[in-house]
Amino acid sequence: MLAETEEWCLPGHSFEMLRVMLEQDRILHVELHHPEKRNAMNMTFWREMVECFQDIGQDLSCHAIVISGAGKIFTAVPEASDHSSAWHLRRRSLINKLAFTTHKIMAPEAQSSSLVSRVFADKETLLQGALEVATAIAARSPVAVQGTKVNLLCSQDHPVPKSLC
Repeated sequence: MLAETEEWCLPGHSFEMLRVMLEQDRILHVELHHPEKRNAMNMTFWREMVECFQDIGQDLSCHAIVISGAGKIFTAVPEASDHSSAWHLRRRSLINKLAFTTHKIMAPEAQSSSLVSRVFADKETLLQGALEVATAIAARSPVAVQGTKVNLLCSQDHPVPKSLC
């Protein structure tokens, strides 16, 4: 499992549904921390995630982030009363099925649907694998990583010719 670390507090922030920890040099661990509600993505979650990642984005010492969920599952579908976050998920076919039916997706189905790239035996091994990837990313040039991220995000919303500009 990831190292037991003290909670890293973003200056001026106290989160109800997130824990932010410094795992190792240049790597933060953001944990969805509301296991009694299965880490449901409600309005508080979305507000805190935006706030958290806006602040982390300004921290030049952070080169990679591992995101995990406390408890047995990473997250549940949005709470029924939270229509706005559920609405943003409407554009994905599989996502619609999961949201509308609250179908539990197991690891093999998630992998075959390309929702995950790898399946691990347990949470401890998963978090260790995620930390290994984060360590590899953090070792690269931040300018190159950020440039690659911008290009990948651009290519999601634009045809290939426009993405190459």
